[in-house]
Amino acid sequence: MQYILFLYAESDKDEAEALKDYLQGKLRSFAELRNVGDAIAGEQEFTWELRRSHCVVLIVSRLSSSLIQNKRQEVEDEFVTFDGKVVHDEFKENKELLERLIIVSFTERNRNDWIPDGFDERKIFCLKAGV
Repeated sequence: MQYILFLYAESDKDEAEALKDYLQGKLRSFAELRNVGDAIAGEQEFTWELRRSHCVVLIVSRLSSSLIQNKRQEVEDEFVTFDGKVVHDEFKENKELLERLIIVSFTERNRNDWIPDGFDERKIFCLKAGV
């Protein structure tokens, strides 16, 4: 079974989870879709979960782009919900992981969106109307 990891800032949770649920329904027998909370619930390290995924879907928004560019974490109730430093470093240094990345935006792209160097822009999807 394929393993797909969804990465998103907390402010993008509702739309990201709706997309994840929709895709899980379509890919049920082929892939398991997980978010950061699901992935590290078993006490696994986030970096390890990121590297072992077959595909990574990154929801890019103004907040997530800022967190990645500034290498900062989003924390809620002492739990890291989005780690911009790990995302930045892993996709900058790990070209194999970069090939497994898909970027989704729920708004129009702008010049401040974080897109890693060398990324194939054909794998960027703008879903302005939601799922």
